[in-house]
Amino acid sequence: MPRSPSNLKLSWLFALPRSTEYRNGAVPYTASMKHSVYHLRYQLTSGTVELESLRILAHRSLCWAGHEVALYVLGSSHAVSVQRPGYQFTEILACGSPPIGGETLYELVFGRLGVTTTEHARPLDSNLADSGLTCRLQASILPRDRATGLCNGYPADRSLVVEFPAAWKAGDSEAGAVTRLAWSMSERALRIETVHTYPEESLAAYTLTEWLLGEER
Repeated sequence: MPRSPSNLKLSWLFALPRSTEYRNGAVPYTASMKHSVYHLRYQLTSGTVELESLRILAHRSLCWAGHEVALYVLGSSHAVSVQRPGYQFTEILACGSPPIGGETLYELVFGRLGVTTTEHARPLDSNLADSGLTCRLQASILPRDRATGLCNGYPADRSLVVEFPAAWKAGDSEAGAVTRLAWSMSERALRIETVHTYPEESLAAYTLTEWLLGEER
């Protein structure tokens, strides 16, 4: 699978007709699609998951502690897969339909969160005895201006950014939705931050996922 650029602007997608096929046969992102931060649903799954129906717009692959890690920007949010022979775990944050395949281990509906409310979870503690992995999750809805600086400051090879066409105006300025994924890793930890802005609501979704290898429970 070819490597996608770390920064991608999607303004040209508005010109595509509805019948045009996009990468992997997915439906192109269009201005008519309406998304809300409160429609987001976080799911953590075990097993193989089919993501093409959620419109893969950009991706990055990397290796961590013997695991293959794949990060995706989707038409409605993001997905991250962590796998090695014997198991595969995927986190998906999306507004669309549930993923096809896999067993849901943990689920969080953002509509239950208030603005600035943070959900803390260790969703995999009881499910990964054989893998030796622990997963910690923080999820928040934030005012958009508070999320502006999040996920910045990472090197270009440790971030993935997609800028969507401007669909909201404030005076003479325009602001489009932005999805940012950024990551850092050590021998025993993989840390992934994501920010998804919703200019029409002046809000943003933020997640921080930490994959820990061999941590005591």
